[in-house]
Amino acid sequence: MKRGFTLIELLVVIAVIGTISVLVTVSFSKTLKEAQITECKTFVKEMEDGALVYAALKTTDSTCNRSMDTCNIKLSDLAKEGLISSEKNPCTNKETDYSKTVTVTWTEEGEKKAYYNGEVNYER
Repeated sequence: MKRGFTLIELLVVIAVIGTISVLVTVSFSKTLKEAQITECKTFVKEMEDGALVYAALKTTDSTCNRSMDTCNIKLSDLAKEGLISSEKNPCTNKETDYSKTVTVTWTEEGEKKAYYNGEVNYER
C-alpha cells in the first residue's frame, strides 16, 4: 500500500490555506484603517487641547482673551509653548502645517471650545 497524499487532497489543503490568508488580509486592512482614523482623531484632539491650554495661559494676552468671542491660535504658537509635538499630520500623512490654526470660542456659560482648522481626511 502506498503512503502519501493524492492530488485532490493537496489541492484542498492549498485552497483552505488560500481562503484563510484572504480572510486574514481583509481583517488586517480593516484594523489598519481603524488605527489610522484613531491616530487622526488623537492628533486633532491634541491640537484642540493644546489650544485650550494656550488660551488659559494667555488670558491676559491680547491674542486670546475672554473679552474676545473667538481667537485663532496658530499651531506654530502651540509648538513654541511645547503644547503640541506632532511632526507629521496623521490625517494627511504629510508634515504638520504649522500655519494652520485652532479656533477657541467661549460659550455663553463661559466654557471654552476648540476647533482645529487644518485638513482632516479620515478616508486616506
